[in-house]
Amino acid sequence: MKSKQIENGGDSDQVDIPNWRLHDIRRTGATNLQSLGVPVEVTESVLNHISGTRAGVAGIYNRYKYDAEKRTALEAWDAKLRSLTE
Repeated sequence: MKSKQIENGGDSDQVDIPNWRLHDIRRTGATNLQSLGVPVEVTESVLNHISGTRAGVAGIYNRYKYDAEKRTALEAWDAKLRSLTE
């Protein structure tokens, strides 16, 4: 971020990266998958998370792994990340 600030003619000392946790990466990924239109059940599967869409009776009967959908979702997230960092 500091080098990007310098490239843009700014002062690198003005870049402040707040305290963050690894869990913030999961939250950011989940939020952005939703912004890309990825269905909630696919986002939950990417995160290996069980909640409303995969808990209870739905979770007992629906054993689908969403592999193709997860690949598509993660490729879209990859493209967005690349566009933000290039």
